Amino acid sequence: MALVTKTFAAATCSWIDPATGLPEVDNAPINAAVVLRPLLLGNQGYRFCNFMEVRIQTDFSRKKIVGRMFTPESGIYRGPSFAGIPSHAFMNETEVFEEADALRFTQVIGARTVSPEVLGAGGGIVAGALIGGGIGSVLPVVGTALGAIAGGVVGAFGGEIVGHQALGFPPIWSKIQIRMYRDGRMEAQLLQHSLFPSLTFYRQIVDPKGDLKTSFERVADPNTNNDFYNATKDTQLPDWQKRGWGSLQQTSQPGPTGGNPWGVSKGVAGGREVVPN
Repeated sequence: MALVTKTFAAATCSWIDPATGLPEVDNAPINAAVVLRPLLLGNQGYRFCNFMEVRIQTDFSRKKIVGRMFTPESGIYRGPSFAGIPSHAFMNETEVFEEADALRFTQVIGARTVSPEVLGAGGGIVAGALIGGGIGSVLPVVGTALGAIAGGVVGAFGGEIVGHQALGFPPIWSKIQIRMYRDGRMEAQLLQHSLFPSLTFYRQIVDPKGDLKTSFERVADPNTNNDFYNATKDTQLPDWQKRGWGSLQQTSQPGPTGGNPWGVSKGVAGGREVVPN
């Protein structure tokens, strides 16, 4: 039995267009027609990159796949959010489906900026401590200190709520699919992604001999046939802020989709998603 190893990769880069004029943008977004692998893994030029790479071992004489895996490089790569605060990355979701003539791999990855909540909590701590310290000043020194601590805790929570309710954003995410066929063919497809921000989809280039290159080619947006998905400040941003929360909306068409894969609702303060990781 002669085994052949095949590896194939695809990626999405989710980025904020400088044309939006938002406080945090990607001034040099990754959206060129061809990019090299190190650029996709470089943690800059995007809010995050969903990099998916799979590998199979195949006995082509019998058209039988005997091994399968996501490579260690598969995962999320992130640029910093506003004020240099790390975003909250959700747990990767990967699946493998066996079909009659192929293995179908899927990967869902996403993150959410927590800058508004973190900054709000920081401001709330200062304000709450001052108020708590003033209340405690009618007591001995120990009472003043305890009042400041208690005020800081309350202020932090209050500031977090204000930041989340006023400026909290839903998750940014994407879902990629790769098919590895028993006869050696390889395909990649972008299935779904968040309504905002802009997104570029890349697949690894395969030369005419079937050999892989270290470069990736841009794949046009299937809904508009544009070079990439263009999310604007006036249309896609408010739609995302309104419909980006809650359960993932089911659709038969690939492309931008309401809700998110983790069913994260806006809630009061953002829950566990306010903690950077």
